[in-house]
Amino acid sequence: MRRSKRRPLALLAALICLCLLPVISPARADTAAGAQAFDKGDYARAMSEWQTAADRGDAEAQLGLGKLYEFGLGDLAQDYKRADFWYRKAADQNNAEAQYRLALICAVGGDDFPPDLTEAYKWLSLALDSKGVWNTRAAELKPQFDRLVGTAAQAEGTQRAAAWREAHTAKTNETAAAGGTSPPTPTPAPALPSSKCVGWPFPTLPCTEEFPAFPGAKPQQVVVPPIPAQNAVGTPAVTLAPPSASSAPPAGPRDKASASVDCSASAAQRSPPALCHAFAELDAMRVAGLVSDGNLGLRLPDGTTQLHQGDLIKVEIRAPAYAVNLRVDYFSLNGQVLHLWPNSDETEAYLAARATHVYGEAGARKVWAVGGAPFGTELIMVIATAAPLDLGGSRRPVEQADDYLRDLKAALARARAPVATPNIVATLPVQTSAH
Repeated sequence: MRRSKRRPLALLAALICLCLLPVISPARADTAAGAQAFDKGDYARAMSEWQTAADRGDAEAQLGLGKLYEFGLGDLAQDYKRADFWYRKAADQNNAEAQYRLALICAVGGDDFPPDLTEAYKWLSLALDSKGVWNTRAAELKPQFDRLVGTAAQAEGTQRAAAWREAHTAKTNETAAAGGTSPPTPTPAPALPSSKCVGWPFPTLPCTEEFPAFPGAKPQQVVVPPIPAQNAVGTPAVTLAPPSASSAPPAGPRDKASASVDCSASAAQRSPPALCHAFAELDAMRVAGLVSDGNLGLRLPDGTTQLHQGDLIKVEIRAPAYAVNLRVDYFSLNGQVLHLWPNSDETEAYLAARATHVYGEAGARKVWAVGGAPFGTELIMVIATAAPLDLGGSRRPVEQADDYLRDLKAALARARAPVATPNIVATLPVQTSAH
Protein backbone atom coordinates (compact mmCIF):
# COMPACT_ATOMS: atom_id res chain seq x y z
CA MET A 1 0.00 0.00 0.00
CA ARG A 2 2.80 2.37 0.84
CA ARG A 3 4.43 1.80 -2.57
CA SER A 4 1.17 2.54 -4.39
CA LYS A 5 0.86 5.87 -2.58
CA ARG A 6 4.45 6.97 -3.12
CA ARG A 7 4.43 6.39 -6.86
CA PRO A 8 1.74 9.02 -7.68
CA LEU A 9 3.54 11.49 -5.41
CA ALA A 10 6.82 10.87 -7.22
CA LEU A 11 5.17 11.32 -10.60
CA LEU A 12 3.57 14.57 -9.43
CA ALA A 13 6.93 15.87 -8.21
CA ALA A 14 8.54 15.01 -11.56
CA LEU A 15 5.78 16.80 -13.44
CA ILE A 16 6.23 19.90 -11.27
CA CYS A 17 9.97 19.91 -11.99
CA LEU A 18 9.33 19.63 -15.72
CA CYS A 19 6.91 22.55 -15.57
CA LEU A 20 9.54 24.68 -13.85
CA LEU A 21 12.12 24.09 -16.61
CA PRO A 22 12.57 27.04 -19.03
CA VAL A 23 10.39 26.76 -22.12
CA ILE A 24 12.17 27.49 -25.42
CA SER A 25 9.86 28.35 -28.29
CA PRO A 26 10.43 26.60 -31.61
CA ALA A 27 11.25 29.93 -33.25
CA ARG A 28 13.96 30.74 -30.68
CA ALA A 29 15.46 27.28 -31.03
CA ASP A 30 15.64 27.70 -34.81
CA THR A 31 17.18 31.16 -34.40
CA ALA A 32 19.89 29.83 -32.08
CA ALA A 33 20.64 26.94 -34.44
CA GLY A 34 20.87 29.38 -37.35
CA ALA A 35 23.30 31.61 -35.43
CA GLN A 36 25.53 28.63 -34.63
CA ALA A 37 25.57 27.58 -38.29
CA PHE A 38 26.32 31.15 -39.38
CA ASP A 39 29.29 31.40 -37.02
CA LYS A 40 30.66 28.15 -38.48
CA GLY A 41 30.28 29.42 -42.04
CA ASP A 42 27.48 26.95 -42.84
CA TYR A 43 25.28 29.53 -44.56
CA ALA A 44 22.93 27.01 -46.17
CA ARG A 45 22.05 25.60 -42.73
CA ALA A 46 21.74 29.11 -41.31
CA MET A 47 19.31 30.02 -44.10
CA SER A 48 17.19 26.93 -43.44
CA GLU A 49 16.99 27.49 -39.67
CA TRP A 50 16.44 31.23 -39.87
CA GLN A 51 13.80 31.00 -42.59
CA THR A 52 11.55 28.90 -40.37
CA ALA A 53 11.96 31.22 -37.39
CA ALA A 54 11.62 34.37 -39.51
CA ASP A 55 8.30 33.16 -40.90
CA ARG A 56 7.13 32.86 -37.29
CA GLY A 57 8.04 36.51 -36.73
CA ASP A 58 11.37 36.15 -34.88
CA ALA A 59 13.28 39.43 -35.28
CA GLU A 60 16.76 37.94 -34.82
CA ALA A 61 16.09 35.36 -37.53
CA GLN A 62 14.78 38.08 -39.84
CA LEU A 63 17.96 40.05 -39.15
CA GLY A 64 20.04 36.98 -39.96
CA LEU A 65 18.33 36.47 -43.32
CA GLY A 66 18.96 40.11 -44.11
CA LYS A 67 22.69 39.64 -43.52
CA LEU A 68 22.84 36.58 -45.77
CA TYR A 69 21.33 38.59 -48.61
CA GLU A 70 23.20 41.82 -47.92
CA PHE A 71 26.61 40.16 -48.16
CA GLY A 72 25.69 37.42 -50.64
CA LEU A 73 26.98 34.65 -48.41
CA GLY A 74 27.13 31.00 -49.38
CA ASP A 75 25.40 30.31 -52.69
CA LEU A 76 23.25 33.45 -52.46
CA ALA A 77 23.66 36.43 -54.73
CA GLN A 78 24.13 39.79 -53.08
CA ASP A 79 20.58 41.15 -53.07
CA TYR A 80 19.86 44.42 -51.26
CA LYS A 81 16.17 44.28 -52.15
CA ARG A 82 15.65 41.03 -50.26
CA ALA A 83 17.95 42.21 -47.47
CA ASP A 84 15.77 45.33 -47.14
CA PHE A 85 12.65 43.12 -46.96
CA TRP A 86 13.91 41.12 -43.95
CA TYR A 87 15.68 43.99 -42.23
CA ARG A 88 12.45 46.02 -42.24
CA LYS A 89 10.56 43.16 -40.60
CA ALA A 90 13.16 43.02 -37.84
CA ALA A 91 13.35 46.82 -37.58
CA ASP A 92 9.57 47.01 -37.11
CA GLN A 93 10.16 45.01 -33.93
CA ASN A 94 12.70 47.63 -32.76
CA ASN A 95 15.75 45.55 -33.66
CA ALA A 96 18.47 48.21 -33.53
CA GLU A 97 21.00 46.29 -35.63
CA ALA A 98 18.44 45.91 -38.42
CA GLN A 99 17.77 49.66 -38.29
CA TYR A 100 21.51 50.33 -38.49
CA ARG A 101 21.99 47.99 -41.47
CA LEU A 102 18.99 49.54 -43.25
CA ALA A 103 20.73 52.91 -42.94
CA LEU A 104 23.80 51.44 -44.63
CA ILE A 105 22.16 49.69 -47.57
CA CYS A 106 19.76 52.59 -48.21
CA ALA A 107 22.75 54.94 -48.39
CA VAL A 108 24.76 52.74 -50.77
CA GLY A 109 21.99 51.32 -52.96
CA GLY A 110 22.31 48.29 -55.19
CA ASP A 111 21.09 46.48 -58.26
CA ASP A 112 17.33 47.18 -58.58
CA PHE A 113 17.62 49.03 -55.26
CA PRO A 114 18.30 52.76 -55.82
CA PRO A 115 20.01 54.65 -52.98
CA ASP A 116 17.75 56.78 -50.79
CA LEU A 117 19.72 59.06 -48.46
CA THR A 118 16.55 60.38 -46.83
CA GLU A 119 15.43 56.88 -45.89
CA ALA A 120 18.98 56.07 -44.77
CA TYR A 121 18.95 59.08 -42.44
CA LYS A 122 15.59 57.97 -41.04
CA TRP A 123 16.91 54.52 -40.08
CA LEU A 124 20.13 55.96 -38.66
CA SER A 125 18.05 58.29 -36.47
CA LEU A 126 16.05 55.31 -35.20
CA ALA A 127 19.19 53.29 -34.50
CA LEU A 128 20.40 56.20 -32.38
CA ASP A 129 17.34 55.69 -30.13
CA SER A 130 18.73 52.32 -29.01
CA LYS A 131 21.18 51.62 -26.23
CA GLY A 132 24.40 49.68 -26.34
CA VAL A 133 26.57 48.71 -29.28
CA TRP A 134 24.27 49.82 -32.12
CA ASN A 135 23.73 53.22 -30.56
CA THR A 136 27.53 53.55 -30.40
CA ARG A 137 28.02 52.51 -34.00
CA ALA A 138 25.22 54.77 -35.21
CA ALA A 139 26.77 57.69 -33.32
CA GLU A 140 30.14 56.96 -34.98
CA LEU A 141 28.49 56.86 -38.41
CA LYS A 142 26.36 59.99 -38.01
CA PRO A 143 29.15 62.52 -38.75
CA GLN A 144 29.80 60.75 -42.08
CA PHE A 145 26.07 60.83 -42.87
CA ASP A 146 25.85 64.50 -41.94
CA ARG A 147 28.57 65.23 -44.52
CA LEU A 148 26.98 62.99 -47.15
CA VAL A 149 23.29 63.86 -46.70
CA GLY A 150 22.06 67.35 -47.51
CA THR A 151 20.18 69.44 -44.95
CA ALA A 152 16.83 69.01 -46.72
CA ALA A 153 17.20 65.22 -46.78
CA GLN A 154 18.28 65.25 -43.12
CA ALA A 155 15.16 67.20 -42.15
CA GLU A 156 12.91 64.87 -44.17
CA GLY A 157 14.64 61.80 -42.72
CA THR A 158 14.15 63.13 -39.19
CA GLN A 159 10.43 63.68 -39.91
CA ARG A 160 10.10 60.14 -41.28
CA ALA A 161 11.74 58.78 -38.12
CA ALA A 162 9.30 60.73 -35.94
CA ALA A 163 6.34 59.40 -37.97
CA TRP A 164 7.69 55.85 -37.64
CA ARG A 165 7.99 56.22 -33.85
CA GLU A 166 4.43 57.54 -33.60
CA ALA A 167 3.00 54.73 -35.71
CA HIS A 168 5.05 52.12 -33.86
CA THR A 169 3.87 53.40 -30.47
CA ALA A 170 0.25 53.39 -31.61
CA LYS A 171 0.59 49.84 -32.91
CA THR A 172 2.19 48.69 -29.64
CA ASN A 173 -0.58 50.28 -27.59
CA GLU A 174 -3.25 48.73 -29.81
CA THR A 175 -1.69 45.28 -29.43
CA ALA A 176 -1.47 45.67 -25.65
CA ALA A 177 -5.13 46.75 -25.44
CA ALA A 178 -6.12 43.65 -27.44
CA GLY A 179 -4.49 41.48 -24.78
CA GLY A 180 -1.35 40.27 -26.52
CA THR A 181 0.09 39.54 -29.88
CA SER A 182 -1.39 37.53 -32.71
CA PRO A 183 0.64 35.11 -34.81
CA PRO A 184 2.22 36.95 -37.71
CA THR A 185 1.01 36.24 -41.21
CA PRO A 186 3.99 35.26 -43.38
CA THR A 187 4.58 37.68 -46.23
CA PRO A 188 6.32 36.33 -49.31
CA ALA A 189 9.76 37.81 -49.90
CA PRO A 190 10.65 39.35 -53.26
CA ALA A 191 11.27 36.77 -55.94
CA LEU A 192 14.84 35.79 -56.67
CA PRO A 193 16.19 37.02 -60.00
CA SER A 194 16.47 34.48 -62.77
CA SER A 195 20.23 35.02 -62.90
CA LYS A 196 21.87 34.95 -59.48
CA CYS A 197 25.27 36.38 -60.42
CA VAL A 198 26.72 34.59 -57.41
CA GLY A 199 29.45 36.57 -55.70
CA TRP A 200 28.77 39.88 -57.49
CA PRO A 201 30.60 42.35 -55.20
CA PHE A 202 29.49 45.75 -56.51
CA PRO A 203 26.18 46.83 -54.94
CA THR A 204 25.99 50.02 -57.00
CA LEU A 205 26.49 48.37 -60.40
CA PRO A 206 24.15 46.13 -62.43
CA CYS A 207 24.53 42.41 -61.83
CA THR A 208 25.68 40.61 -64.98
CA GLU A 209 27.28 37.30 -65.80
CA GLU A 210 30.44 39.10 -66.91
CA PHE A 211 32.77 40.17 -64.10
CA PRO A 212 33.47 42.99 -63.59
CA ALA A 213 31.07 44.97 -65.81
CA PHE A 214 31.27 48.73 -65.51
CA PRO A 215 28.72 50.64 -67.59
CA GLY A 216 30.13 51.21 -71.07
CA ALA A 217 33.37 49.37 -70.34
CA LYS A 218 34.96 46.87 -72.68
CA PRO A 219 35.65 43.38 -71.30
CA GLN A 220 38.94 43.41 -69.42
CA GLN A 221 41.78 41.17 -70.54
CA VAL A 222 43.12 38.76 -67.98
CA VAL A 223 46.68 39.82 -67.17
CA VAL A 224 49.04 37.26 -65.69
CA PRO A 225 51.55 39.29 -63.65
CA PRO A 226 55.19 38.27 -63.45
CA ILE A 227 56.64 36.71 -60.32
CA PRO A 228 58.37 39.48 -58.36
CA ALA A 229 61.96 38.93 -57.23
CA GLN A 230 62.56 41.61 -54.65
CA ASN A 231 64.65 39.97 -51.92
CA ALA A 232 67.63 42.26 -52.22
CA VAL A 233 68.40 45.83 -53.18
CA GLY A 234 69.17 46.09 -56.88
CA THR A 235 67.04 43.17 -58.02
CA PRO A 236 64.60 43.91 -60.86
CA ALA A 237 61.50 45.81 -59.83
CA VAL A 238 58.06 44.28 -60.14
CA THR A 239 56.82 44.92 -63.67
CA LEU A 240 53.11 45.40 -64.08
CA ALA A 241 51.05 45.32 -67.25
CA PRO A 242 50.23 48.58 -69.12
CA PRO A 243 47.20 50.43 -67.76
CA SER A 244 43.76 49.81 -69.21
CA ALA A 245 41.69 52.85 -70.16
CA SER A 246 38.44 50.91 -70.46
CA SER A 247 37.08 51.46 -66.95
CA ALA A 248 35.59 54.85 -66.15
CA PRO A 249 36.16 56.07 -62.57
CA PRO A 250 33.05 55.78 -60.43
CA ALA A 251 31.99 59.01 -58.79
CA GLY A 252 31.65 59.09 -55.04
CA PRO A 253 32.78 60.69 -51.79
CA ARG A 254 36.47 60.64 -50.98
CA ASP A 255 38.46 60.58 -47.76
CA LYS A 256 41.12 63.10 -46.76
CA ALA A 257 43.91 61.14 -48.40
CA SER A 258 42.25 61.44 -51.80
CA ALA A 259 41.73 65.20 -51.55
CA SER A 260 44.41 65.73 -54.21
CA VAL A 261 42.75 63.25 -56.58
CA ASP A 262 39.82 64.56 -58.63
CA CYS A 263 37.51 61.66 -59.47
CA SER A 264 34.65 63.71 -60.86
CA ALA A 265 33.32 62.88 -64.30
CA SER A 266 34.75 66.12 -65.70
CA ALA A 267 38.21 65.07 -64.55
CA ALA A 268 38.07 61.53 -65.92
CA GLN A 269 40.81 62.28 -68.44
CA ARG A 270 43.16 63.67 -65.78
CA SER A 271 42.57 61.28 -62.86
CA PRO A 272 43.76 57.65 -62.78
CA PRO A 273 40.63 55.47 -63.14
CA ALA A 274 42.12 52.62 -61.08
CA LEU A 275 42.81 54.95 -58.15
CA CYS A 276 39.33 56.47 -58.26
CA HIS A 277 37.83 52.98 -58.38
CA ALA A 278 39.80 51.91 -55.29
CA PHE A 279 38.64 55.01 -53.39
CA ALA A 280 35.03 54.39 -54.41
CA GLU A 281 35.20 50.80 -53.14
CA LEU A 282 36.75 51.92 -49.85
CA ASP A 283 34.02 54.52 -49.40
CA ALA A 284 31.41 51.80 -49.91
CA MET A 285 33.11 49.70 -47.21
CA ARG A 286 33.08 52.69 -44.87
CA VAL A 287 29.39 53.34 -45.42
CA ALA A 288 28.70 49.63 -44.86
CA GLY A 289 30.45 49.87 -41.49
CA LEU A 290 33.16 47.37 -42.48
CA VAL A 291 36.06 49.78 -41.94
CA SER A 292 36.49 53.20 -40.42
CA ASP A 293 39.10 55.93 -40.30
CA GLY A 294 40.99 55.83 -37.02
CA ASN A 295 44.26 56.52 -35.28
CA LEU A 296 46.39 54.53 -37.73
CA GLY A 297 49.52 56.38 -38.85
CA LEU A 298 50.75 55.91 -42.43
CA ARG A 299 53.50 57.79 -44.25
CA LEU A 300 56.70 57.43 -46.21
CA PRO A 301 59.66 57.67 -43.80
CA ASP A 302 61.10 60.74 -45.56
CA GLY A 303 57.84 62.63 -45.04
CA THR A 304 57.16 63.09 -48.76
CA THR A 305 54.72 61.40 -51.13
CA GLN A 306 57.30 61.01 -53.92
CA LEU A 307 58.70 57.71 -55.22
CA HIS A 308 61.18 57.34 -58.08
CA GLN A 309 62.01 54.38 -60.27
CA GLY A 310 64.29 51.99 -58.37
CA ASP A 311 63.49 53.46 -54.92
CA LEU A 312 62.74 50.99 -52.16
CA ILE A 313 59.10 51.15 -51.09
CA LYS A 314 59.43 51.87 -47.37
CA VAL A 315 56.30 52.50 -45.31
CA GLU A 316 56.15 53.79 -41.73
CA ILE A 317 53.06 52.64 -39.84
CA ARG A 318 51.91 53.55 -36.32
CA ALA A 319 49.41 51.25 -34.57
CA PRO A 320 46.31 52.56 -32.75
CA ALA A 321 45.69 52.00 -29.03
CA TYR A 322 45.34 48.24 -29.57
CA ALA A 323 47.47 45.59 -31.26
CA VAL A 324 46.69 45.08 -34.94
CA ASN A 325 47.36 42.76 -37.84
CA LEU A 326 48.17 44.64 -41.03
CA ARG A 327 47.63 44.24 -44.74
CA VAL A 328 49.76 46.69 -46.75
CA ASP A 329 48.93 46.92 -50.46
CA TYR A 330 50.11 49.00 -53.41
CA PHE A 331 47.50 49.89 -56.06
CA SER A 332 49.04 50.67 -59.44
CA LEU A 333 47.88 52.75 -62.38
CA ASN A 334 46.96 49.65 -64.38
CA GLY A 335 44.28 48.37 -62.00
CA GLN A 336 46.49 45.80 -60.31
CA VAL A 337 47.48 45.50 -56.66
CA LEU A 338 50.83 44.39 -55.24
CA HIS A 339 50.62 42.77 -51.79
CA LEU A 340 53.58 44.26 -49.92
CA TRP A 341 53.04 42.81 -46.44
CA PRO A 342 52.30 40.06 -45.49
CA ASN A 343 54.02 38.18 -48.31
CA SER A 344 55.61 34.81 -49.04
CA ASP A 345 58.69 35.62 -46.94
CA GLU A 346 56.99 37.60 -44.19
CA THR A 347 53.73 35.79 -43.49
CA GLU A 348 52.70 38.11 -40.67
CA ALA A 349 52.56 41.88 -40.32
CA TYR A 350 51.77 42.59 -36.67
CA LEU A 351 52.12 45.74 -34.57
CA ALA A 352 51.75 46.04 -30.81
CA ALA A 353 49.52 48.77 -29.40
CA ARG A 354 50.86 52.26 -30.28
CA ALA A 355 54.01 50.75 -31.79
CA THR A 356 55.68 52.25 -34.88
CA HIS A 357 57.58 50.25 -37.50
CA VAL A 358 59.14 50.94 -40.89
CA TYR A 359 58.44 48.13 -43.35
CA GLY A 360 60.75 47.60 -46.33
CA GLU A 361 64.06 48.79 -44.88
CA ALA A 362 67.17 47.54 -46.70
CA GLY A 363 68.21 44.19 -45.25
CA ALA A 364 64.68 43.09 -44.42
CA ARG A 365 63.54 39.64 -45.48
CA LYS A 366 61.53 41.15 -48.33
CA VAL A 367 62.02 44.54 -49.97
CA TRP A 368 60.15 46.05 -52.91
CA ALA A 369 61.36 48.56 -55.48
CA VAL A 370 59.44 51.02 -57.64
CA GLY A 371 59.08 49.74 -61.20
CA GLY A 372 59.15 51.59 -64.51
CA ALA A 373 56.60 53.45 -66.60
CA PRO A 374 53.77 54.30 -66.59
CA PHE A 375 54.23 56.85 -63.80
CA GLY A 376 51.67 58.98 -61.98
CA THR A 377 49.43 58.86 -58.92
CA GLU A 378 49.30 55.45 -57.26
CA LEU A 379 48.04 54.32 -53.85
CA ILE A 380 49.34 52.61 -50.72
CA MET A 381 46.59 51.23 -48.50
CA VAL A 382 46.80 49.71 -45.03
CA ILE A 383 44.01 47.70 -43.39
CA ALA A 384 44.44 47.14 -39.63
CA THR A 385 42.36 44.49 -37.85
CA ALA A 386 42.48 43.04 -34.34
CA ALA A 387 42.44 39.49 -35.77
CA PRO A 388 44.10 38.32 -39.01
CA LEU A 389 41.81 38.48 -42.03
CA ASP A 390 40.92 35.29 -43.88
CA LEU A 391 40.85 36.07 -47.61
CA GLY A 392 40.25 32.47 -48.63
CA GLY A 393 43.77 31.07 -48.96
CA SER A 394 47.07 32.28 -50.36
CA ARG A 395 47.07 34.98 -53.04
CA ARG A 396 49.38 35.79 -55.92
CA PRO A 397 51.85 38.61 -55.17
CA VAL A 398 50.22 40.69 -57.90
CA GLU A 399 46.56 40.44 -58.90
CA GLN A 400 43.69 42.47 -60.30
CA ALA A 401 42.54 45.08 -57.78
CA ASP A 402 38.86 44.26 -58.50
CA ASP A 403 39.36 40.66 -57.38
CA TYR A 404 41.20 41.69 -54.24
CA LEU A 405 38.72 44.39 -53.19
CA ARG A 406 35.84 41.95 -53.67
CA ASP A 407 37.45 39.33 -51.40
CA LEU A 408 38.62 41.96 -48.91
CA LYS A 409 35.06 43.23 -48.53
CA ALA A 410 33.76 39.70 -47.93
CA ALA A 411 36.52 38.98 -45.37
CA LEU A 412 35.76 42.20 -43.46
CA ALA A 413 32.06 41.31 -43.44
CA ARG A 414 32.86 37.93 -41.89
CA ALA A 415 35.22 39.44 -39.32
CA ARG A 416 32.51 41.43 -37.47
CA ALA A 417 34.98 43.56 -35.51
CA PRO A 418 34.09 44.54 -31.91
CA VAL A 419 33.34 48.20 -31.27
CA ALA A 420 36.38 48.54 -29.01
CA THR A 421 38.78 47.32 -31.74
CA PRO A 422 37.30 48.36 -35.10
CA ASN A 423 38.80 47.62 -38.49
CA ILE A 424 40.74 50.69 -39.61
CA VAL A 425 41.86 51.81 -43.06
CA ALA A 426 44.54 54.34 -43.97
CA THR A 427 45.44 55.43 -47.50
CA LEU A 428 48.39 57.32 -48.96
CA PRO A 429 48.42 58.50 -52.61
CA VAL A 430 52.00 58.62 -53.92
CA GLN A 431 53.49 60.23 -57.01
CA THR A 432 55.82 58.02 -59.03
CA SER A 433 58.32 59.24 -61.63
CA ALA A 434 61.44 58.14 -63.49
CA HIS A 435 63.79 60.60 -61.71
